[in-house]
This record gives sequence, structure tokens and C-alpha cells, in this order.
Amino acid sequence: MNPPIGTGGDRKRPTFACVYPDASNVHLVKDIGMVGNVLAREHGFRSLFVCLDRGRDYPYLADQARWLEMVKLQDDPAYRQFRWPPKSVISFLWKTSREIDVLQLFNHTRETMLLGSIYKWRNPGGFLHLKLDANEPWIAGEIARRNSSRWIAFAEYLQPHLWIRRRPDLVTAETSTSLALFQELYPWVGDRLKLLPNGVDDFWLDREGFMEIRREDKENVLLVVGRIGTVQKNTELLLDALSGLEFGNWKAILAGPIAEPFRPKIEAFFRARPDLRERVLFLGEVRDRKELYGWYRKAKVFCMTSRFEGFSLALVDAIHFGCHVVSTPVSSIDDVLARGRFGKVVHSAPELERELGGLFRGESDPLREFEATRKHSESYRWSSICRNLAEWIGRRN
Repeated sequence: MNPPIGTGGDRKRPTFACVYPDASNVHLVKDIGMVGNVLAREHGFRSLFVCLDRGRDYPYLADQARWLEMVKLQDDPAYRQFRWPPKSVISFLWKTSREIDVLQLFNHTRETMLLGSIYKWRNPGGFLHLKLDANEPWIAGEIARRNSSRWIAFAEYLQPHLWIRRRPDLVTAETSTSLALFQELYPWVGDRLKLLPNGVDDFWLDREGFMEIRREDKENVLLVVGRIGTVQKNTELLLDALSGLEFGNWKAILAGPIAEPFRPKIEAFFRARPDLRERVLFLGEVRDRKELYGWYRKAKVFCMTSRFEGFSLALVDAIHFGCHVVSTPVSSIDDVLARGRFGKVVHSAPELERELGGLFRGESDPLREFEATRKHSESYRWSSICRNLAEWIGRRN
């Protein structure tokens, strides 16, 4: 599984390496794997995906992520993400940095500062890309913490200031809001800070017949996708809103694994509204992406009630399929919905109930911006996103 780096025909291609020690299969089709995958597929890179060997299977390598070459390093059972890097990763970069043309790291942490410093020390001419992957409330909180104490500002921000001024060749934020906040937090990053959102894999969607979406295929379906019942997803807010609605001919489809402690709340919901047992359907985990995207194709409305998110790929999926989005104010929502043009931001169960009730009663058309939503979603496709990244890498080199 560990391909040699350095000699032979492959060195005619620039080598890109993403280091993400605690990777699982799903990371391969998120931004963590997709950047390297698309750079290899469409821009001539040899893309390595570097992680610890934790005994996990990676079936996506056989299909959607097949342009990646997996490099599994010796596991460190004590490793905890974003604190200190495993010894095997340090050793890997120490030995191979000179043969890696582009290194991609995620999140601005002690771990990435150390790994990035090793890479730039061993390969000063290499290109270091730091992808922030940070949600907006977290960055805002860091700004408040820095401003609360001179000691905190010195002890926790001087070193990152100096590192980010000298080391990364490119720092990218996923949303315009997080970009502005990070610029305030670390102003020395200057013009190396750029906007690079996440997206959908349009190559795979096209191959599977999910690029052309017709409004006549839409049904009166409200779709929810995520880990049902977790603290983050705040599913109780949704059930509170649904409990007061008359559905008419609408259905609510909730796709995702259900947290066991949440099951009694589901049963309490149906005891209070037994008439909704055929209208509110809990599918559980949907492992087949084509099955899940079949629901996106049908849905007129996509709903998210999370307390917090990073850059939600589910939101990007929703606008690709032309759904009207109703969401709490999570990170990325302003960009994805074009400041409210392609959906509605709600802050409470009564507000969510009013918004969904109007849609269910036909007081407003959820597909009124269908064509514009689809057009807007084109900027959230990995082919166009990685085209920009390849151009930035090319300018530096």
C-alpha cells in the first residue's frame, strides 16, 4: 500500500501529498481526499493520501477516490487529532519532504505547525497548503480570547503569527466570513489567504446520472441528512417544529444513523402525533450514495437544524439538486444561500414551523429559484474549485 516516492516515471508528475493521520473511508470523498483526487484526475499530479494504519477499510479507493495512492504509516494508539503528530508521520516527512512538491495540511494547530515546519525546513522550495477547515464561531471565539489578555495574545498567538507569516505558501478558508475572521486573527498572512470552498464531485455525479436535475421530478418531500439525534444536529428542534404542522400531501424523510439515546424522543413524538407515522420516515443510515442522492433528486426542501457545522457538504449537495434550503445559521450558510436568496435561515422552532408550514400549505413555491439555485451551485463543484487551486500552485512554481 505504500508506493515509493522519488524515482521512475512518476517523478515526471508533480507529487501532491495530503497528510491526515486519523482518516477513515468517508474522508476520501470529503475535501480531505477530494482535493488530491481531483488534482490527480484532472491536473496531472501524483496524489498521495497519508494516514495511520488503524486497521480500517477504504472501499472508496476502488471507485470515487481511485486516483489517490494510499500511504499507511505505523499507528500510534495514543494519537489524538490536532495535538501532536505521530512519530511515524514525522519520520515520513523527514525522509520524503524533498520529493513532495505540494503538501496539504488541515487546520491551524500545533500539529500542523510542526509538520509544516519540518516540510519547509527539509524542502524550502516545496509548496505548503494549509486548509483551515474551521467553523466561523470558533474563529470568532479565538479572536475574543486573544483580545481578553495580553499574556494570552503573547503566549498563544505570537508563535502562530510568526509561523503563518513565514511558512505556508497558501492558506485557504472555506467561506467568505471565515476568511475575513481569519484575516483579523492573523493579519500577517496577507494575500496568501484565499477563498477555497468545498463542493460536490461533478465527475462522479455526471457518471451516475445526477448532473441533470429536472424540476418536474421533484416531489413534496422535506429531506434531512445527518446523524439523527446527536447534540450537534439538534434534531429535537426539527421535531418540535414538525409536531405542530399539518402535512397535507408532504413527507419528511430523515436519512442518517440514529443516536440510541434519541429513540425515546422519536417514540414520544409519534405518540403525540400518531397521524404522522406515515408522513415522517426515519430511514436510518443510508450507505449507498446513489440511494441518498435519489432522495435529494426528489426533495423540494432540504432542512438543517444543526447547532454548529464546519463547511457542510450536505448543504452543497442540496443546492446542486435545486432544493430550497431551510437552515439554522451554521457556518457557510451565507455563501451557500447567497445571503438568503436560495433559502431561509431560522433561529427557533416557532420560526421553523412558520417557514415549513407556509411551504406545506402552498403559500410559497419552494422551487421558485430552482434554475438560479442550480446555476449558483456550479461554483461548488470540485472540478472548478481544484482548477483554481492548481492555478495558484502553478503561479508559485
